[in-house]
Amino acid sequence: MSADKIFGSRRSDTIFIFGSGYSLNELAMEDWRHFEKHDVLGFNHFVRQNWIRCDFHLVRGWAE
Repeated sequence: MSADKIFGSRRSDTIFIFGSGYSLNELAMEDWRHFEKHDVLGFNHFVRQNWIRCDFHLVRGWAE
């Protein structure tokens, strides 16, 4: 995807970036509702979660 297309798909000037650690389970649904008002970028297995829309993701080094 081109940089122009990526920048054109932004929803806000704020982006929340998440990894895939277990501590994500400690966030309340009200936290996720706050985050979803902005862009969300996830690394690796975050793309498999089902709490929030993931606008952008980066996957690197999966063995499967």
